Amino acid sequence: MHGRLTLEEFSARLDELYRARDDQALAAVLRDLPVPQESGPRIGRRSWLITLIGSVQRRGPWRVARRVFGFSLLGAPDFDFRQAVIGDAEVRIVSFSIVGVLTAIVPAGIDVELRGAGLVGGNDLMTNELVEPAPNGPRIRIWAFALIGGARVRQVRSELAAPRNAAP
Repeated sequence: MHGRLTLEEFSARLDELYRARDDQALAAVLRDLPVPQESGPRIGRRSWLITLIGSVQRRGPWRVARRVFGFSLLGAPDFDFRQAVIGDAEVRIVSFSIVGVLTAIVPAGIDVELRGAGLVGGNDLMTNELVEPAPNGPRIRIWAFALIGGARVRQVRSELAAPRNAAP
């Protein structure tokens, strides 16, 4: 009936869920349930961040576009992904700075890749411990290029809520 479970079926599946001890047993319980369609407002495909003498910040709950392009002159973008809503499996950030440093805080468990170059400066990916990315979790790819500066990405265990995927 419209992809919904009766109360009896729900109760039986819930019992099966509690008894499941591995991924195969969990998959068997969910075998014929419909895959939820994307709901809510669609996150934009591209976002542009331009800064002249200053910085632009993305903190707290915010929606991450699939592609983020940034340019800064005497400033830099500052991203905090601990409460970000990530709508795609992969996010790409490309930043060009003339005297500036891109900074980002990424919660542990998210696969993050940092590339690029700084003519005077460089790119640093810092983490306190080796943490495996979450299976099927989002991936953040950052390319940072700077004339004087670079990028500083810090992967942390978050006290704040972890990033959410847009689909329920």
